[in-house]
Amino acid sequence: GPSNRNNSTQHRKRSSCLAHFCCLDQYWVKRSSMDYSRASMYEERPPLIDCKICEVKVQGETNYKIHVTTPQHYKKEDALVACGKIRRRFSAPKWRDLMEYLDYLKLDEPIIGVHHVVEVDPKQPGNPLKYLCRLCFFEEEMSGVALHLVSRKHRQKYLETHRPDLVTWDENNTAQLGKVLRAKAEIVERQEGRGVIERSKKVLDTKQKDRPSFLK
Repeated sequence: GPSNRNNSTQHRKRSSCLAHFCCLDQYWVKRSSMDYSRASMYEERPPLIDCKICEVKVQGETNYKIHVTTPQHYKKEDALVACGKIRRRFSAPKWRDLMEYLDYLKLDEPIIGVHHVVEVDPKQPGNPLKYLCRLCFFEEEMSGVALHLVSRKHRQKYLETHRPDLVTWDENNTAQLGKVLRAKAEIVERQEGRGVIERSKKVLDTKQKDRPSFLK
């Protein structure tokens, strides 16, 4: 009767809403895992580390070191300091470029192919520096590019492009590929070094103008 049809319609609407929110949950979980697992090099996932400031769990020491230097983390920390809930342990350093940032992080990961990374001219003065990995067509701010440089995707692309002599896998044999790529990246870093970013002339000119006159 009419009541059965109404119940059926309401059930379909509830099911539709549930499906919508499930999709949203999966989307955000997927985005979150992308944000914090680009540097996950191993099929055996590293342990989760709590960031009490951001109330999130970050996977592995590499991701955690990068996470605590992100603008999002500093923004949360600033809010907690302003409310008097925590004391700031130290001021956030200001890195002049990606090379300084990588040196500061001291990641326990081989880093290769940095010469493929170029500074991107900021659209407006004062905007955060962005970098483009031309090998992988990946553009992001410092923290995102640091994650990218230790990612499986970047390592695999570099090795297949520049070091085919070290390629020992194929599409049908990808077991433990993360571990294999890390080991091969260590060999490349020892033999070739990390490489150096390509500077933007516009960024260099701006930095030169900002230097004290006695240093120019």
